[in-house]
Amino acid sequence: MARAAAAYYQQHDATPEVPIIRGIEASEVVDRILAMRRQEESDAYQVADYLSSSLPMASLSREDELDLEFEIDIDPACRSKMAEWFYQLVDFCRVDRDNVATAMSYLDRFLSLAHSGNCSARRCVGDRQEYQLAAMTCLYLAVNLTETREMDPSLLVELSHGKYAKSDFVTMAEHITFGLGWRLNGPTNMGFVNHFLGLLPPQDAKTAVYEFECCRRLASARDDAALHDLCRVQAELAVSDYRLASSRPSDVAVAAARNAMEQVRPQDLPALLRSLEAMGMEPLSREVDGIRSILKSVFASNADGLRQVTSLVRLGEQETSAPEDYHQPHVTDMKCSSITNSARCVTEVTHIQNRDKLRREIGEGATP
Repeated sequence: MARAAAAYYQQHDATPEVPIIRGIEASEVVDRILAMRRQEESDAYQVADYLSSSLPMASLSREDELDLEFEIDIDPACRSKMAEWFYQLVDFCRVDRDNVATAMSYLDRFLSLAHSGNCSARRCVGDRQEYQLAAMTCLYLAVNLTETREMDPSLLVELSHGKYAKSDFVTMAEHITFGLGWRLNGPTNMGFVNHFLGLLPPQDAKTAVYEFECCRRLASARDDAALHDLCRVQAELAVSDYRLASSRPSDVAVAAARNAMEQVRPQDLPALLRSLEAMGMEPLSREVDGIRSILKSVFASNADGLRQVTSLVRLGEQETSAPEDYHQPHVTDMKCSSITNSARCVTEVTHIQNRDKLRREIGEGATP
């Protein structure tokens, strides 16, 4: 059994690559979290409810007040569709999916300037074509500022079917960067999640049931991967939900981590909550509880697409009680459909539903 488990481990490289912060001192992880917290609490990274017509205007002259009268032509559904399209685009371009969170942060903060007199932001809120231009430009900025590969504006021109020219994106990029005061490196939901999970203690006690080191490593990696996957799915759903646009990324991350750890590693949740409280955070606050409820609701409404993730967790629990099955074929299936792929369910829900519908039509039966 040991030889078979070791051979599987070496042949399939079964340890998933999970970007949880590891290998550095806990004090440095805490320092990073505190730095990100200070950043998200600064005025430059605040998001207003820019779709509300009842927001107070800045102190302006009567002439400027008349000029600021405009109608809001976008709604939360526009934002949600744009975010979902962004996820499809970054997958196509093979860049980090967290660029979508960065882009939506640019967009939300820029449009928040509409009620303080920014003419370009006001046009974007009042015109869907201008809004689409601003959104695409935000993704263009996010990718070019965080990735090693550059996104050419000609790609955006092609994706817009010629609706916009290169000069339109260049001009809008100037409006956005100057409007945001060049504050373009803010924290994201997953940035906090990766650091929070890095504070968790090792799983030596939990994996001690395994006789062989390779099995312990595999079980630990599976739990880390499943936990990270559940957090990422919620974080990406939060990015697409306008109700959470003005929430602090740290609160969204705490809510996602609490929801996920209730299913994976619940025994370590109290330790994480104590660590967060020691840093001056309030992981049990009313705001976090409200975000948790929203995430659970959205998670449940996307149950068809998220079935892959939850089945992954259940399968991992089954393997915990039966380590001798690590060399069985279902482990390979689990590896092939696990971490990276199942996290993409945010943009694959429609595909999965259509596939199940097709199977029913041809008599195969839908996936259980």
